[in-house]
Amino acid sequence: MRDQTPYIIWTNYESESVQENMSANYLGAYILEKAGLSMSKYDKFLLQLKKEIPIIGMGAIEDNNGKWFDMNSLPQKYAELINNYKILQYNKIKDRKNICKGIFS
Repeated sequence: MRDQTPYIIWTNYESESVQENMSANYLGAYILEKAGLSMSKYDKFLLQLKKEIPIIGMGAIEDNNGKWFDMNSLPQKYAELINNYKILQYNKIKDRKNICKGIFS
């Protein structure tokens, strides 16, 4: 087991109590979904990615079966997903003048 930080999402109305392991990069999209708010294509991408790879850590990932993989030796399926995620992250954070606005807004 890797490092973990517990979290609580509080609502002012009756809601289902769920215990879920996920990395912090998914938290914003997860909250938008649970609150029933509109999401960008990027948020929707993150939720789809979370179904396959719920935890993305420093140098490793955990898949939806609880199996850990070193980032340098990922199965092809996960390598493609992580590569797509890295491309979107780069575009959002570093490539501001060429940002894909339709994905992030």
